Amino acid sequence: MIPVMRVNETLEFESTFAAAPTSLNPGDKVTLHTDGLQVTATTTAGVFTLSRIDGTASGATCAGYFRR
Repeated sequence: MIPVMRVNETLEFESTFAAAPTSLNPGDKVTLHTDGLQVTATTTAGVFTLSRIDGTASGATCAGYFRR
């Protein structure tokens, strides 16, 4: 068995940045890191909408949603 859950647009997820988010703001859409556990500071073709950014260094925490 593989535990799974349906991701919907109202679930907020928390993650960390793989790169410094110095030019990002809440509302920006960023891509996922290659490990799938972090987000990047890249906004081109982003899939994770930021709702909160806690810091400006690599490894800073953030929260957001997977929205269309």
